[in-house]
Amino acid sequence: MRLYTGTHQPHWLWTVSRVARPDVWWFLNHARLLGGSPSMTLGRALYWWGCDSGAYMRLKLRGGWEAYAVAEYLEAVYRYVDEIGRMKFAAPCDWPCDGLSLTATNLSVLEHQHRTVENFLEFRDLAPELPFIPVLQGWEPGDYLRHLDMYAEAGVDLEAESLVGVGSVATTDRQRRPEIQALFRELASGGLRMHGFGLKEPGLALGAVYILLSIGLSLTLVAMEPIWSRLLLVVLSVLLIAANIDTVRRVSRLASTK
Repeated sequence: MRLYTGTHQPHWLWTVSRVARPDVWWFLNHARLLGGSPSMTLGRALYWWGCDSGAYMRLKLRGGWEAYAVAEYLEAVYRYVDEIGRMKFAAPCDWPCDGLSLTATNLSVLEHQHRTVENFLEFRDLAPELPFIPVLQGWEPGDYLRHLDMYAEAGVDLEAESLVGVGSVATTDRQRRPEIQALFRELASGGLRMHGFGLKEPGLALGAVYILLSIGLSLTLVAMEPIWSRLLLVVLSVLLIAANIDTVRRVSRLASTK
């Protein structure tokens, strides 16, 4: 199991942080890097990390992925690999299937799935050297299984991929649903090595056996609000099972001083 800790501070990638051990793996949103500040000066990473495309906010705020935004993200990932380095994976320009995203685009779950596959194939064709991973999207468990078949029909063997993202599972209520937990077990039994986007404390119980964990940026954003410091400490205490005890304690102390 690998824990990626979400952060809103890009410079933590290339500076020795007082809240991170050298073996911390970070998870950053493109919107906090070049997506939010194209002229940002990038440093050389001291830690391994994963890159989120910011798909959820893109759909919520813009109603979809415009062609120029897809091109800009691809160019940005090239820069991240060349200038920052140590990137383990990058999410594609996927299309989440939660209710807010569907309302924003006025499209169906099926159409979001088609567009997610199409973008992954586009990136794999244009930049096979970049570490883009396929992402399964859906809402009901059957949606994800259908998406699995859609990748297979497009010639993508997800079992052969080093990592497969699972999206639209970021809310705590979703992660507590028995059918979602059963879905992760079914996918894992099929040989998929998974990365769950936005998993929180219920997802930790899932992740110990079945998936590589990402503490989602929604949790990081909560940590930015002083009134949630006590709640953050409770959540972080659960992370002790992630075998990164020193880091969790340091982040907890930092949150308590905000």
